[in-house]
Amino acid sequence: MATYISDTREVTQSVIGDLVVERSGTIRTVATAIDAAGFLSVTVFGSVFSESNAITAGMGSRIGIGSSGLVYGELVGLSVEGQAIVNNDGSIFADVDDGVGILATGRMNTISNTGTIQAHYGIRVTSGTMRAENIVNAGTIVSHQGIGIELIGSGTITNNGDILAGTATGIKVTDAAGGLASAVINTGFIWAGTAIQGSAKSDIVTNTGTIRGWVELGDGNDIFRGENGWSNGYILLGNGDDQAWGGAASEVFSGGAGNDTIDAGAGTQDAIYFIDDANITLDLRIAGPQQTGEGLDTLLNFEWVYSETGADRLTGNDLANLLDSGDGNDTLDGGLGDDSLDGGDGIDTLVVSGSRAAAIDLGVGRAPQNTGHGLDVILGIENVSGGSGADRLTGDGGANALAGNGGKDRLSGGAGDDTLTGGAADDILTGGAGRDVFVFDASRVKNVDTVKDYVVADDVIHLQNSVYTKVGASGTLAAKAFWTGKKAHDSSDRIIYDKGMGALYYDADGTGKAAQIKIGQLAKNLKMNAAEFLVI
Repeated sequence: MATYISDTREVTQSVIGDLVVERSGTIRTVATAIDAAGFLSVTVFGSVFSESNAITAGMGSRIGIGSSGLVYGELVGLSVEGQAIVNNDGSIFADVDDGVGILATGRMNTISNTGTIQAHYGIRVTSGTMRAENIVNAGTIVSHQGIGIELIGSGTITNNGDILAGTATGIKVTDAAGGLASAVINTGFIWAGTAIQGSAKSDIVTNTGTIRGWVELGDGNDIFRGENGWSNGYILLGNGDDQAWGGAASEVFSGGAGNDTIDAGAGTQDAIYFIDDANITLDLRIAGPQQTGEGLDTLLNFEWVYSETGADRLTGNDLANLLDSGDGNDTLDGGLGDDSLDGGDGIDTLVVSGSRAAAIDLGVGRAPQNTGHGLDVILGIENVSGGSGADRLTGDGGANALAGNGGKDRLSGGAGDDTLTGGAADDILTGGAGRDVFVFDASRVKNVDTVKDYVVADDVIHLQNSVYTKVGASGTLAAKAFWTGKKAHDSSDRIIYDKGMGALYYDADGTGKAAQIKIGQLAKNLKMNAAEFLVI
């Protein structure tokens, strides 16, 4: 038979039968206010106050807080020992520094909140296993300094209401011994520094609501379904073979080690973030699996890429990409579209693909420049490798390596000790101030590069011996292999400089039958000698 309380009492109510605190009833104590045995029903329509634990109930209890009910426990609002059913339609408060609104210390609990909970821990279940816990919030949980809902074990957490945790944690799942994977379903609103923190098991998170904050799923083969929701924080999937689908917002995903499949969704600035892993290779044009360095990953609908360390190679697509490669000697290729390319620290190279002519000036800084491949911002880049078009590449005040490759290119090093490689076709090379290197490494047929400002004793010409096969072994060109004149004067001559015309020739057999081939054009009357050439 139930006991009804409609007056004010200031002693602990130790009950062995069902208890109802009516709307007019109040229990106010220093110690526990209500101490109920197991498998009983406690219903509160009135008020319960305690400087310790407001309500403590044994295993199998049924606790209901009506819409008019108010429970305050400085340490714990209400606690149960397992196999309990808890429904809060009213208000539960505990100390915001370390108090717990609803505490379940046993297994197989069903906890529902449609009212308000404000505490350091809103709802805390500490011994859940075998996916037996069922926690539903359709009301409001406020926990600005702690955790809105914490499940130590496994089960299902559903948020249809609001969880407001500020810079703290909205939902946290920690795996326990014998625990299985957990499911978190959000159709409501979560606002927290870390909105959802998963376990080391294979957790499943489904978001059709709104998440403001990070999602950290930990290790395990996790699943994040966010295609019908909105989230604005980082989504860290952790190590494991993870699957994720993003929504309409611009999200940042990090897959971690493992073979991940991530579809960023409909956002226009979705990013993939490689944290701490070195030597990342990623091509955003590839729609299937690719070996990124973290695993065999399938990454779809991404526009932005971040990598922290290592020698990375990042390739964009035709959209507006941001490629930020962090530390290390990286290679970036933005492709078409208005891209932002930041090599970060290290000696980084910008690659220009395709036949479209490119115009790139490394000295422009943060201002967008029309490169011919888009309106691009180029930062932290030391070297540029052109495509097959007629490129115009300009260095900055540092030591730049500019390679034209195919096409009739114009390369200008600017200040600094630069390396200019024209590549195929007739190129124009200007070293600028500094001790510059001019590389001749392309086919000898119809390929004459013009060096506009060669300075004897400061600059040097590199000859690729796989192209100029008779110039000798690697190192400084042999003195006998150089000649100044209109043609070779004996059989040992290989490089001939015509100072009257400024022409530079290669002759495979000197005075033999093979005709000399013009490979370069320098200024007239330079005091050239063999020391100006290095065989590579």
